[in-house]
Amino acid sequence: MGEEHRDSKELELKRLLSDLAAKERRARNRSVLYIIVPILVGSLWLGLSLYKVQKLEESSFELQKQVNRLTERANGLEEKSKALSAEIKALTLTDKNVLENIKNIPQANRSRFLDANVNLDELIDQITILPLGERRRAVLLALVLASKVIPDGLDKDLYIIGFDSSQFIRFVLSQGGTNIDYQLNRHLSETMMQRFQRVESPMPGDLMFYRGDVGNFVMMYLGKGAPNGQGICVGTFKTGRDVRIMDSSSFDTSAYPFIGYYRVDYSS
Repeated sequence: MGEEHRDSKELELKRLLSDLAAKERRARNRSVLYIIVPILVGSLWLGLSLYKVQKLEESSFELQKQVNRLTERANGLEEKSKALSAEIKALTLTDKNVLENIKNIPQANRSRFLDANVNLDELIDQITILPLGERRRAVLLALVLASKVIPDGLDKDLYIIGFDSSQFIRFVLSQGGTNIDYQLNRHLSETMMQRFQRVESPMPGDLMFYRGDVGNFVMMYLGKGAPNGQGICVGTFKTGRDVRIMDSSSFDTSAYPFIGYYRVDYSS
């Protein structure tokens, strides 16, 4: 009995020692966790913070690059704007010079290109207020070809070219970028009428079509004229005839019935 009791005590002591050791290990593990977990969390937070800072720096760098590009573009646009303003000013002065030169043609010399019932000074005043662009440029070129007042920079023999009515209009429009192609077995005037839209209220630079002896003929509208006509226009009737500025009342008869006004889709 004595030995059994002693063995039982020893087993119980070992069990207590083992439990104590296990509790000590658990306590030690918890202590390690209490230390490691905050370190891991702190490291993770620090890593995320550094990552965010890096991304912010990269974003800031990209934004700065975009700002620099936009600044360069803005500076370029400003330079282009200045250049365009200077070009517009130069064009305006050139246009005014052309109109002034035509306006200064002596009355005695106007009959070679101008009908007697057209007031050239009033007509030029109307054209002067046209905005800059291809429409105004086309009107000015038509006036130059009619008056034969060729400004510097244009071929002095320009007015010698022989046109019929449609070819004259085609040439003037082509100088402003509005090209009309010839079509096989079709009058050029018919091609123009198909290309452009008919309107009731014309603007200077639009086209006026009439029925002719062979096909139709066309003039460029310049402004209002006599009540018994369709307006003041510029053009020629057939090859070999001078380009003239006319009031359409002089030829608007039953022999050459008026077809209509057509709007030219100038590029600007």
